[in-house]
Order: sequence, then structure tokens, then C-alpha cells
Amino acid sequence: MYGSSKLFDSSIPFQHTLISTASGSKLTAVAKGCSALCFGIGKPVVSLDRILHVLQLSEDFLPVSQLCGAGYEVEFDSNKCQISRLRSVLGEGKRCGKVYCIPVTKVNCEEAQTASEEHSNTDTVSSKQSIELWHGRLAHG
Repeated sequence: MYGSSKLFDSSIPFQHTLISTASGSKLTAVAKGCSALCFGIGKPVVSLDRILHVLQLSEDFLPVSQLCGAGYEVEFDSNKCQISRLRSVLGEGKRCGKVYCIPVTKVNCEEAQTASEEHSNTDTVSSKQSIELWHGRLAHG
């Protein structure tokens, strides 16, 4: 959830949706969008979608469950957190009171595509190739 629109590449307003917080308070989401972020120079770009824009937030919060669902690993200890993928650390943050602060840089969509291609692992099959491979294996080809 983002409190400001500065990290969004694009967003779509929708009918206001109430979100319950852990403390029981209610926040209003006014839009849903996507963004491309980088956690440091030379690090791969992380693309996120379905991020809610909540005007009542004073900070921007990374959706940990969404990161994990997209294949990233998020590890916490008492002083820091790390975001990694395929055993490569993409970002690290320090504990700031009750939250963990990770510096991020917004990347535009074109840069995100270029960075993603540059950092792709040559040993892995692209998503399209993988789909075609499984389609053929299942005798649908």
C-alpha cells in the first residue's frame, strides 16, 4: 500500500474500498496500480502490481505477501530485513521503530524491462518458453 502516488507507474481509480488494519482501524483505498522498484545500483528491478493507493497513509509500504507470492523471499530479524530471489540479495533495510525501512528507487517501465532482460538468468527458460514447453508436454501442441 502506498500513501502517495509517486511510486506508481500507473494506477486506476476505483470505488473506494475499506481496508482493515491490524489495530482494527479502517483505511480507504482509492486506486490500484503498479510500480517498478530497484533496491540499489546494479540490482534487478522488482515489478509489483495490484498495489493499493491509500490516502490516509503517511508512508509507502511494500506488500510482503505479494513479494513472497511472486517468488521473492523476505527475511526478518530483530534489526534488519532482506529481500532476495534465487539466493541473491536484492535489498536490505534496517528496523526503524516498529517498521523496517528499505530505501527504494522508482524505475520507469522502459528501464524496468531493460533491467529485467539484462539481469535474467541465462540458465532459466523464459516464461513464454516454459509455457510452450509444458503445453507441448501435455500433448496440446
